[in-house]
Amino acid sequence: MEIEINSIWEFRDVEGFKDGIYRVLRIEDNISALIVFNLEHTTKIVRPALLQIEHFRVRFKKKKIQKTIYELSPYLLHDEEIIPVKYKSLREERYKKIKELVQDPDLLFDFSTKRKIPEVSIQAIKCGTDNKTIYRLLNLYWRLGQTKNSLLPAYSLSGGKGKIREAVNNSLGTKPVSRTGQFCSHQSYIVKEKDRELFEKALKKYYLKPNGLNLKETYKNLLRQSYQFEILDAYYLDTIPGVPSYRQFINWSKKIFDQHEIVKFRTSETDYLRNKRAVEASITDRTPLPGSCFEIDATVADVHIVSELRRNHVIGRPTIYSIIDRASRMIVGFHVSLYHASWKAARQALVNAFSSKIEYCQQFGIEISEDDWPCSHLPQRLICDNGEMIGLKPQELIVPLTELQIAPPYRPDCKSLVERRFGYLNDKSLHRLLGSSRGGKIIRGSPDPRKSAIYTLREITTLLIRDVIEHNKEIFDDLPPVSGLLSPLNNHYV
Repeated sequence: MEIEINSIWEFRDVEGFKDGIYRVLRIEDNISALIVFNLEHTTKIVRPALLQIEHFRVRFKKKKIQKTIYELSPYLLHDEEIIPVKYKSLREERYKKIKELVQDPDLLFDFSTKRKIPEVSIQAIKCGTDNKTIYRLLNLYWRLGQTKNSLLPAYSLSGGKGKIREAVNNSLGTKPVSRTGQFCSHQSYIVKEKDRELFEKALKKYYLKPNGLNLKETYKNLLRQSYQFEILDAYYLDTIPGVPSYRQFINWSKKIFDQHEIVKFRTSETDYLRNKRAVEASITDRTPLPGSCFEIDATVADVHIVSELRRNHVIGRPTIYSIIDRASRMIVGFHVSLYHASWKAARQALVNAFSSKIEYCQQFGIEISEDDWPCSHLPQRLICDNGEMIGLKPQELIVPLTELQIAPPYRPDCKSLVERRFGYLNDKSLHRLLGSSRGGKIIRGSPDPRKSAIYTLREITTLLIRDVIEHNKEIFDDLPPVSGLLSPLNNHYV
């Protein structure tokens, strides 16, 4: 057990001491005692206390005294250059008042053993202040670490931001004034605890739910349900009803529910998890190296194709299977076919990802080197949908090679990289072609894209392969900050 000056200790059931957290101000070796100070925040003046070291050790062995941590406010931890000059001058002015007291090594013992300290009165007269001010500055100095910065003004802790002011009898805002002066302006309504409860009830009932009403309609329903008698009385008496205003209702709705809760309650759970939830990190944080994780998915291409045997015969839209390396954003596997999203088409894309691309590109008349598409490896894990990969065949053939992870239903954000690459291929190439459906954005009355289709499956595949190779050579500036291990690889295939 080591006892150091300014160390923090928690006292529990220690005779002569109130339960709480204490700071060791001084170690009196000549009498084997400690001078400790209670760190409880109070408006009362607190005196240091004397504790024998032997008594301290006995209570420590019985676990009635334990070492702990006392977190200081952020304003005390600022660098000297950041502190404003105004705050520094106030700090020096305060320290000047207690400098002679805190620099006297014997005076701290007197504070802990004597009731009256004549030196405090002498110092107060010298500084032109009172004894109470000196004691408060000493308490602040002892509580916050016995440094000059402990006397900095705590303006950041002042005020009542975020706190509700109770027992308000008068309006806190600007008083309404009649524009012409011919009529008396109505008195501002003061929102009480009962009104806040009605606000919360109306917000939960009408506003905080998927497809809920807007705030204006919610306010109208609040008046109809909770303030109908006040409105009727004002109508018959020809006066202004004493009800909360719409502006008051909006302001209190922001105080009762924060923005995070409003967004969460006004949308479905799936939409919240996909598009609106707070994200603390990137999906690449757990996949720092290429090959750590592959993502696989399929989509229907936004272009109609024709048969190679009969060019005037439209056979539909092909299915594109893509496999993306999560760390490097590289398209490592690729397959285009007339199959729907199924295991038959997915296994072709997997074979393409695990094998060399030179022979595959030669089938479509494209000559490449190994550096143009450097991927023929197995990933550490593979993330896929819970569709074609849930079955006996995928489990039998893939699981022995790599770890297979199934994404939750309706959660494309779990494999967002491969989803975005489909948009990249469609926007870059397919939407410019004849026969493209442009993602369904067809204006009414425009020509049918199927009538202008001229490309075959082989031609579309050749075009997409060239786009994939070009994509793999692009440089993504956001990858090195995510993982420093990718910076030397950036110029090769990212």
